[in-house]
Amino acid sequence: MANEPDSYWIKQLDAIIKHLDKNEKWLEYPDEKIQEFEKDFDEWNSPILEDVEKLEKWLEDLDKKMEDF
Repeated sequence: MANEPDSYWIKQLDAIIKHLDKNEKWLEYPDEKIQEFEKDFDEWNSPILEDVEKLEKWLEDLDKKMEDF
């Protein structure tokens, strides 16, 4: 029973080390991962921005029609 607190902390440290080992590649190459993320984000964001522009144009046209009405 005296070793239980020690074994608890050893288990916690083992879990941390295991987690860091899994993510070590990401930590080694953060610039490449950032570039990859930005590329994926641009691919995802571009169509949304196009739709937002269409919506804004439509709202402007609607506003003009409402003013003329």
